[in-house]
Amino acid sequence: MPPTSYQKAFFAKMYRTGQLKRRPYSQMWRYREEAAKFEKLQSQYLYLCRHNIRSAEELKERAVILNTQMKNLDEDRHQIYKWRYPHKPALALLKIIEENEIRASYYQQGSIFYAPYYEKWKEAAEALAEKGYMIGQLMEMKETVQNQLASVAKTKKEIRKEEKLINSILYEKRRTQVIERAIPEPEIQDIPKQNVKEADIAGKGTAENQWKGGGAGRSGPMGTDHMPARTETYHMEKQPAHNSNQEQAR
Repeated sequence: MPPTSYQKAFFAKMYRTGQLKRRPYSQMWRYREEAAKFEKLQSQYLYLCRHNIRSAEELKERAVILNTQMKNLDEDRHQIYKWRYPHKPALALLKIIEENEIRASYYQQGSIFYAPYYEKWKEAAEALAEKGYMIGQLMEMKETVQNQLASVAKTKKEIRKEEKLINSILYEKRRTQVIERAIPEPEIQDIPKQNVKEADIAGKGTAENQWKGGGAGRSGPMGTDHMPARTETYHMEKQPAHNSNQEQAR
């Protein structure tokens, strides 16, 4: 994905200020995808080791536990909203007081321009006092509710992240099984042991017969016994011609 104009301007500024150095001969961008895959596999492996998970069944059981925790968190959030509901009008008045408190203080200091904001702040404070609430009490209540909701949201975010990791592990497992089924292993026919022994015996017998039949009349590996016989025959064939030449010369 090419960088945007804002990213280009940002990196150019970093180069000019010396916060980022150029590396024109770096080839790290080639391994970006491999590095991301390695990081993903590492997180999956560490998760399995952390929770001592050794099979797909245990991983599915962990997913069920997370689903139950998510439902419990939803119930906790519902109880927080249910507890806050009766105090919702008072919290709305507290919001008006907080929004206009600074401007009301300017009016009290003598700035007539902020008179409308002072009137809003005064009306909200009086209404809150009629309901029997104190500003400090409501602020503590509001902070408590916000902290509880933030804690629930943070826990739900962690559980969603964990569920996403589990789903990625299960997806990789199913993908591996599909690849193994798509590439069947070659079938190797088993040869009976009795036939193998008979074939070996027949092969050994044939080799011995060939050695015995082909090596007859040889005294050594090179068959040197035939060479003298051939030499004598050749000498006998050439000798009469030599004798006739001698007689003609006489």
